[in-house]
Amino acid sequence: MNVFTSVLRQQLQKPSALPRTLVQRAPTTIVRPTSAIRYYATVRKEHTSASRTINFILGTSMVVAGVVGISYGFDSRASIHKYVFVPLLHWTMDPETAHQVGIKLLKTGLSPRDTQEDDPSLEVKLWNKTFSNPVGMAAGFDKHAEAIDGLFDLGFGYVEIGSVTPLPQ
Repeated sequence: MNVFTSVLRQQLQKPSALPRTLVQRAPTTIVRPTSAIRYYATVRKEHTSASRTINFILGTSMVVAGVVGISYGFDSRASIHKYVFVPLLHWTMDPETAHQVGIKLLKTGLSPRDTQEDDPSLEVKLWNKTFSNPVGMAAGFDKHAEAIDGLFDLGFGYVEIGSVTPLPQ
C-alpha cells in the first residue's frame, strides 16, 4: 500500500472530512488585466518595388483565375459538373435533399446555362406550338413551378410543371 492510499483512508475515516471536502471549495479568482492598453508593433515594413510587383502579379492572376473559373463553372458543357459536383452531391446528400438543393440552385440562377442557340433543324411543331428542340423536362422534377427559368436556361425545349396545365383537360 502506498502513501497516497494510506493518507486517503485516514482522511475518509474522520467523520467531518467527507462532507467538508464535498461541500467546501476554495474560491475561484478570475484575474483580469489592470489596464486597457493594447500593444502593437511599432516597426513598419517598407515595401520594395520587387514586393509590389509580386503582389500585383499575384493579385492579377487571382482575379483572372476567378473570372475564368466562374465562366467555366456556368458553362453547361463543362466537365466539372459531371466529375466534381454530381459525385459530391451523391456522396454528401440523400436523393431528396439533393433534389431540393438542385431546385434552389436553379431558382436562384446558380446553375449552368446553355448559351448557344438551338439549331433550326431541331425545331419541333406539336399541338400548334413550336419547340426549339425536342428535349424537355418531365413534370415530376419541378412540382411547384419554382425553377422554370432555370430549367429553360439549361437548354430544355419545354418544361412540364407538376399538374399545372394552361387549359382544362
